[in-house]
Amino acid sequence: MISILRSLVTGITFLALLVLACNGRKGNSANGQNAKMDTVLIVGCQKEIRANKDVVIELRLKAIQGTGYEWKTRKDPKLLVQMKSDVLKYVTPEIEKNMPGQAVYQVLYFRVANQGTEEIELEYKRPFEETAESICLMKLVVN
Repeated sequence: MISILRSLVTGITFLALLVLACNGRKGNSANGQNAKMDTVLIVGCQKEIRANKDVVIELRLKAIQGTGYEWKTRKDPKLLVQMKSDVLKYVTPEIEKNMPGQAVYQVLYFRVANQGTEEIELEYKRPFEETAESICLMKLVVN
């Protein structure tokens, strides 16, 4: 009788730990970001972006890798939270893969945190320079 109770307690404990472990990782991808969030892909500077709260905006802006230039927000947006995965990730369009000197896209990730309307201003410049090489101004409308 005691051995049956021990087996039963061991089995229940195992199941409880399994449930806790599965729920602890629920919705998280391997890099720690929420895998359940919808992602909106924006390529290039747009006049207006419309998005819902709690989505991820993947913003791809043309850049030239290796020159020191990078896209950064001029000031912290109130409606967006920049995600930590944005450490100068570049992608090259498939059609231009083997062209020397081709432009690539710097990829920025933002999570839409609040509702409202806001002007988002990004600058393309080197960190040590005062003047931006290019500016991207977009109106963000969050439902």
